[in-house]
Amino acid sequence: NIKVWDLRQKAAIATYKGHNKAISALDISPDTKFIVSGCTGGQVKIWDLTAGKCTYTFDIRSMSANENWFIKDIKFNPADCCMAIACSDKIIRYYDTSSYELINESSPDVHPITNIEFDQEGESVVAAYSDSIKVWDLENRKMVSLVSKTARPVLDLKWSDATDYTFVLENVNGSLGLSNISTSLIMNKNSQLQDYEEEKRVDISPRVEN
Repeated sequence: NIKVWDLRQKAAIATYKGHNKAISALDISPDTKFIVSGCTGGQVKIWDLTAGKCTYTFDIRSMSANENWFIKDIKFNPADCCMAIACSDKIIRYYDTSSYELINESSPDVHPITNIEFDQEGESVVAAYSDSIKVWDLENRKMVSLVSKTARPVLDLKWSDATDYTFVLENVNGSLGLSNISTSLIMNKNSQLQDYEEEKRVDISPRVEN
């Protein structure tokens, strides 16, 4: 199920049901009028928040022969022209937000994708992999920047629109670490950084009391 919460009322104001498997990813459209959700069965649904119902459903499971295939992350482009879907087969697929047809896809990567983010202009996709952070140029369809993360695998990342920082959740020797890195440093085209530079990091693993 998907629940929409009103933070001021501190209560759920809507519940959406309909996926045939567990929901593994969702995002809100730039105009906040729609939600896109994806599930472990490969089903994608578009939800109209004004109408309060699902308006479109499509399935991308048939694109992979892997029985354990599932959707890992899904994001609307802030330019409102497409959405990106990261899958467990290590491919990022791009769909038109008007026709919901497949318009492009990346080549399979060697390492699993953990999550994806568009830059603020919608011109590039930043993808977190288990061993690195990669920036893909949508127009030229090629990787333009790489941050190696072999020592501390990336679990998640998130832009900060208010600052020049990207916050990264990472695995630090079995513990959870939260670090930040300059977004402009990541987006510097043709850069190949060997792990982070000029970053701050804190341990956020749960403390076990003896």
